[in-house]
Amino acid sequence: MHVDPHFSRTSQQADIFAHIRVGTDIAFLGGLINYVLQNELYFKEYVQAYTNAAFLVRDEFKDTEDLGGVFSGLEPDHSAYDTHSWQYRLTKKGESQERTEDPACRITNPKKGATHHHDEQQIMPDVQEGQGLLAHAHPSQIERDETMQHPRCVLQIMKRHYARYTPEIVEQICGVPRDIFLKIADSLVKNSGRERTSAICYAVGWTQHTTGVQMIFTRRVRLRYIYAAQLPGCRLVGALSRVLRQPDEGVVR
Repeated sequence: MHVDPHFSRTSQQADIFAHIRVGTDIAFLGGLINYVLQNELYFKEYVQAYTNAAFLVRDEFKDTEDLGGVFSGLEPDHSAYDTHSWQYRLTKKGESQERTEDPACRITNPKKGATHHHDEQQIMPDVQEGQGLLAHAHPSQIERDETMQHPRCVLQIMKRHYARYTPEIVEQICGVPRDIFLKIADSLVKNSGRERTSAICYAVGWTQHTTGVQMIFTRRVRLRYIYAAQLPGCRLVGALSRVLRQPDEGVVR
């Protein structure tokens, strides 16, 4: 299968070619994620055990459909987001739900000058380096819903967020006919499982695009939800492996 704005020799050799509009990759990927989530075609055991899908997000978090196209925490001057409302719910007093000696469970303090704000240049807030948004929390200290049905769990929030990317919207934004999009989505799902998986190949058209980070991260989300990310042979395959592909795969590992 080949999805590209340019018809090439690769397109000619492909079983399915989708002629996508330039710059609409994220909408296409969003449609694939929506297809998986709405039809519950993800592998529940893997998603539940190896992703944050069961984690509960604070009640203060509001998605774009609730606030007219922006997330909660947007500063009045629209210069940055305060990410406080984006955090997970913690268990009472941050107590672990599991017994663990992991040093990450120890309470730590943000370094001097830390902030919960970020803009396009600074995606992560300045907390303890290498510990992400919750420098003081271990996964065992985060509230979870193992059924992944709670409306505040990550899976359900994602399901609501990506519901906008219907096959009809994908066709309207990307120019890819509905039947071709559905054929691609169905083929990817059928080729992803415990016994086989797909390789996603791309080049600098993603890596060096102005929204390249978002494109690759969105692809990573879909890989996680079709169970493929931990299987041998499943990877994002980019160009110039030592320069581009290794950093890109870092978001999948």
